[in-house]
Amino acid sequence: MKILFGDLASDKNVARRFQREAQAASKLKHPNVVATLDMGQSTEGLIFMAMELLGRTHAHRSDPRRRRDAAGARRVLRATDLSGLCAAHALGFVHRDLKPKNIMLVAGEVLKILDFGLVQLSDTSAA
Repeated sequence: MKILFGDLASDKNVARRFQREAQAASKLKHPNVVATLDMGQSTEGLIFMAMELLGRTHAHRSDPRRRRDAAGARRVLRATDLSGLCAAHALGFVHRDLKPKNIMLVAGEVLKILDFGLVQLSDTSAA
């Protein structure tokens, strides 16, 4: 669950960016993109986005302080599926912030892209 409140909620630019993220994420239906289940505004004025519950970010798995065997590294690399990113691009969305922290490892093998907070529509967008 992402909730925008306090000073951030009163900042029109931040609120617009949050709403843009929620709208983009809700249009993306792909196994390698975190699912947005609901979005809206509470009666108290809090803007929210509810997403599927996932596991740990890929950044946790790629922490340089943790040793990894070669087989484990190959398994994560094989699991890296950019088709979710391709699905976003097909809708005209450019993620602009893809990094290990914005990739979740689910069930030990499936990678999901999240955090479309800096999403931008490409010039060739049909969306």
